Amino acid sequence: MKKNILLIFLSTLILAYSSSIVWAEPYAETILHHDENDILELNAEAAILIDAMTGEILYGIEPGSSHIALQENEQITMEQAMYALLLRSANESALGIAEQIDSSVEKFAEHMTARAKELGCNNTNFVNPNGLHNENHYTTAYDMALIAKEVLKFDEFKKMIQTTYYEIPPTNKQEETRYLYAQHQMIKPPSKYVYEGCEGGKTGFTDEAQNTLVTYAKRDNTELIAVVLKCKGAQHYEDTIKLFDYGFSNYKTVELYSIEQSSQKIPITIQQNQKSETDFIFAKPSETVYKTVPIDFDLSKVTKKINSIENLNIPIYKNDVVATVTFYYEQKPIQTIELLAQNSIVSEQQSITASTQNDKKINNTKTSFSNDKIWFFDSVSSLFIFAVFCSIISFFVALIISRLLYRKKQKKHRFAKRKR
Repeated sequence: MKKNILLIFLSTLILAYSSSIVWAEPYAETILHHDENDILELNAEAAILIDAMTGEILYGIEPGSSHIALQENEQITMEQAMYALLLRSANESALGIAEQIDSSVEKFAEHMTARAKELGCNNTNFVNPNGLHNENHYTTAYDMALIAKEVLKFDEFKKMIQTTYYEIPPTNKQEETRYLYAQHQMIKPPSKYVYEGCEGGKTGFTDEAQNTLVTYAKRDNTELIAVVLKCKGAQHYEDTIKLFDYGFSNYKTVELYSIEQSSQKIPITIQQNQKSETDFIFAKPSETVYKTVPIDFDLSKVTKKINSIENLNIPIYKNDVVATVTFYYEQKPIQTIELLAQNSIVSEQQSITASTQNDKKINNTKTSFSNDKIWFFDSVSSLFIFAVFCSIISFFVALIISRLLYRKKQKKHRFAKRKR
């Protein structure tokens, strides 16, 4: 359920972003250009292209109310509300989702802003979940790309943005079926803007923000996210296509280290009884490592060097950082990552101390169990004695009753004889 709520929340963030006012944000220093002369002629006031896997910026420039006629007290499922939100930008659906999750639009907007900041969105503020114009409702192309990258982790979201047609059956307030058609032209043949590898995305429009677009596209192992803001007419599609063409022509995503690879063997120093000994511990990164590289990058030329942490001593516990590995391309460093211990190592004394503490816990448990056993067997003994006592009493009672009945019978027999 938490995963579904996060999906709903992040999807609502994208809807809110896709119609919001733009703030300028300088990040020219972090942009990777294939060539200094590569300048795209874009119409958008703000645009960005990032690698969906690594988050690296490949290119960047700075810079009516949709609905599906939902009625008051009408009931639809959360999934139907999500499709209405993503396919048709249904603003009343966004409001309903907000109230369902956080009980009010205001609280949900605060929740959205806080969650966005957790993702690194430092120039974003929300006052509503649907992106309708408000002076205090703003974002940047970069922040929107961060949100788009995060929500891509959810398979449900990817399925929804690739959907071009969806039906909402009759409800408690609507007798007719609602037919929802996707608005994103880059996944809708025969549109001239259909793009090879496009996975869908989110459209947005207000009079103030104009046309905005968040789009995903994937070719081979490279997946890109393009965001364009404040475009007129079909410029948002034209600009997005230019960005994708540039990205796929000049860059690709490669895997530097797979989490499935065997662990690295890291030497460590053990100090015991005033002596130093060398031991080894196995380590690997917390996740698979990817890198955005130029299109002509030759993965076979990549080398790596492992650097142990200086003065690394025991105790070492699982997931402690025990080394780093630096990757080189043609002798030049391109990325450094941390390696985490896959097991723990402690000294003999620490092991004895831990064992003693563990024994105490076990002994306490045994004592408690022993006491329970004693109580149990005492109880059984008492019950057994009580049962025997009851049996004896019952025997004597039965004996007395039988003797009385026998005497009564004999007495009746003698009385009958005298009567004759």
